[in-house]
Amino acid sequence: MTDHTPTPREHELPNGDLAVSSHWVWGVRDATTVADADRPLYRLLMDVLADAHVPDCMPARLATACEELVDARDTVMNIERGVVDVGNVGYGMSYCHTVRDAIDAHRDRDALRLVAVGCSGSKHDVAGAVPAKDLYRRSYWTCKREYGETIGDE
Repeated sequence: MTDHTPTPREHELPNGDLAVSSHWVWGVRDATTVADADRPLYRLLMDVLADAHVPDCMPARLATACEELVDARDTVMNIERGVVDVGNVGYGMSYCHTVRDAIDAHRDRDALRLVAVGCSGSKHDVAGAVPAKDLYRRSYWTCKREYGETIGDE
């Protein structure tokens, strides 16, 4: 079995929509149009499914049928008689489970830790824009900054 990741052909339409098609030697096998409003979800699905073995137009069909990534996961898990219908195209259980697993892996990736610390009242007198960490002075601010840098992600 060969590795097949989604690599559809994409064509910009004059109204901002995106025509997505799957080509093979003798022509177009499948095609769908992703509305301009659905393009962010389509791009996210293409990223999430970058290493997944799914048909070329499956991310586009999911983007047009779903509102968000969680909805896409729920859609592929609504299996009836071994198939999920997405935009009048049936996808088998193995494709649906592959999409589910990829979404779960994306959701479970390590999240970044953002730390917000309060500022101090004493500031350096500067004549332009500087990073906040360089603006404040005194040991109180230094301790708070070091704490944030220690427990937060870069």
